[in-house]
Amino acid sequence: MKDLVSVIVPAYNVSLYIGECIYSVKQQTYKNWELIVIDDGSTDHTFEIAQRCAKGDEKIRVHRQENQGVSVARNKGMELAQGQWVVFLDGDDYWTPELLAKLVAEKQTSGADVAYCGYNHAYSNGFVRRYRYKYPNGDLLLPFFRGKVRLQIGAMLITKALLIERNIAFTPGCLTGQDWEVIAKLTAVANFSVVPENLHMYRVRPNSAITSKWNWKKRIHTLFAYRRAAEFVLQERREAPDLPKIRTVLDKSVAFKFYKFLWRTIKAKAYDDALALMDNAEYKQLLDHIDENNLALIDRLKFYTVLSRNKWCWRCARLF
Repeated sequence: MKDLVSVIVPAYNVSLYIGECIYSVKQQTYKNWELIVIDDGSTDHTFEIAQRCAKGDEKIRVHRQENQGVSVARNKGMELAQGQWVVFLDGDDYWTPELLAKLVAEKQTSGADVAYCGYNHAYSNGFVRRYRYKYPNGDLLLPFFRGKVRLQIGAMLITKALLIERNIAFTPGCLTGQDWEVIAKLTAVANFSVVPENLHMYRVRPNSAITSKWNWKKRIHTLFAYRRAAEFVLQERREAPDLPKIRTVLDKSVAFKFYKFLWRTIKAKAYDDALALMDNAEYKQLLDHIDENNLALIDRLKFYTVLSRNKWCWRCARLF
């Protein structure tokens, strides 16, 4: 449907936050939207609260499914979406009232495949950490993989047809990094335009993705996501004149991610697991792509500590 925005909200055990999330959509100054809440088998009152919020509002649909993970929930929302454009808002996050209006206006003016904005971190105690980012336009593939631009899945208005045509979806069973994977794939095929304001609020709460205790067996899914995204990019850009440059940037990006993954695993005192990963032939070669001369001093020290394979040195990791 022309100019209709489908807001897809996956929700699992976020009863404390889902009301504010839905309210922030209902308060948007842009009114041509539909809201699809996918309750992923919550065991608290998330579903009931979402139903109460939707009561009497035909623009809101609440769908319930057995717990299958956030990727399946988001993909189900895509299946149900009727809009020309889609945006994925997590059930514990929220927007400022003008987010949709400004993203839609930017998309209509620029004709870009994706319009995006910046985001802040909102903490449970009410504190909001306001960030200042660079806001580039156009082809964001290399800036994204180099870490020069920050993109958040809840702050992106995406042409739905592009996702369908390029077969871009969230990977079922991927425990971490599934949103990053989708964003990375989009940078390979989409043109981006920006609203240089922080209009999305990413909630930092206990046991959230960025505050929960490190579990390498779960977090390694982020590395899997990186590698899937890199393979997708190389396929989509296979005829690009700068393909060798793209390949080098991707190799360095995945390698840096693996080094950071090893560092966190060592800090969690999973020394034998870290050694096993470093001895795995599939992963061992990744570290060869790290250019330590271009690392910041602190990262260079951490990298050399990882390479030492010395458990005594590794015990000092907690000091960093």
